[in-house]
Amino acid sequence: MHDVQDIDMDEMYQGAAEPMIATHYLQSIACFYREHYVALVQKPNRLWYKFDDTVQSLVGDWSDIVANCVSGQLQPALLLYCVR
Repeated sequence: MHDVQDIDMDEMYQGAAEPMIATHYLQSIACFYREHYVALVQKPNRLWYKFDDTVQSLVGDWSDIVANCVSGQLQPALLLYCVR
């Protein structure tokens, strides 16, 4: 099983006419939480931050994101990937 943080587009689109040589990484997640949305964003320092209205807070690494989603009942609604 692959880590949700990385996607190899060749594996996703096997048999496509043009091979996709880039690997993509998860950069941000829009999560639904108690009738509004929060954003989880990975900055260039590879640490994750939570943006909740006007409050920005450091979450930490990927394991902290997973724990934060579970404990805070955040429901991922949109995953945004960037080319590595």
